[in-house]
Amino acid sequence: MDYTLDHEDDWLNITHNESRPSYDEFDEDWQRYKGSALVPLHPLVQDWPLVGNYHYNIMLVIGYLAIVKYFGPKFMQDRKPFELRGILQLYNICQILFSSYLFWALLSNGLLSGYSLKCEPMDYSVRGLPIARASWLYYISKHTEFFDTFFFVLRKKTNQITLLHLVHHAGMPIIVGFGMRTTPGGQGTFFGVLNSLVHVVMYTYYFLAALGPSVQKYLWWKSYITQMQLIQFVIVFFHAAQVFIYKDCDFPKVIAGVLCSFSFLMLIMFSQFYITMYLRNRSAKANKLK
Repeated sequence: MDYTLDHEDDWLNITHNESRPSYDEFDEDWQRYKGSALVPLHPLVQDWPLVGNYHYNIMLVIGYLAIVKYFGPKFMQDRKPFELRGILQLYNICQILFSSYLFWALLSNGLLSGYSLKCEPMDYSVRGLPIARASWLYYISKHTEFFDTFFFVLRKKTNQITLLHLVHHAGMPIIVGFGMRTTPGGQGTFFGVLNSLVHVVMYTYYFLAALGPSVQKYLWWKSYITQMQLIQFVIVFFHAAQVFIYKDCDFPKVIAGVLCSFSFLMLIMFSQFYITMYLRNRSAKANKLK
């Protein structure tokens, strides 16, 4: 079924008194599919880039993996690593600003707009357009973060391209894109707010590290970023799980299940990283001093 507006201008300049699409058919689909894996495509976003044409998102993720695992290393095989200090500084500043904007956009249009921490149902009307736009930008940000890995490849920092790194960077656009297609807002907004805040701190650290050794010696708080990520995934897991607790919560359980599953996977992988990187290494250093 086609839920698109007749004219793009109507889509962009919608008010309560202007023409809008009929949601009767969509509401029927929503009631029929609610609670199943066959959640219908949200009518407001079905023509947005990388949403209705979701296969392009999958192609971008496959291309990302091909570049960082094959084409990139092959290109750098006989080349010296690039320093990229200035480019890294600019990139990290842009990510700080982008993440800060996303945090505020998702917060102001979501959590500060009558959001329920227990159960926030989807707004399947044009009133959900502001949070849908903010959610789409958050979705796009998951693709800009591919450059984190591209820069590792160009600098020959292959030790940084771990399984955790790849699963996280490839998985996020797939998970967020899936949610964007069906629920650009609602309960899932909370994840975007937390994740954007963590990324503000994380890219601030990366920016300072890119300034060189004179600044790096003061960056003792790297482990706390991982702790923030761990706390983030714990909170997101339990927040999404409330959809299963409150039976009358009008938010698709399949999306909540995906959020819970991915958060749990990330919690396990980040925990393993934290134990290996910080706890075991700290213990090994302490033993050497004895």
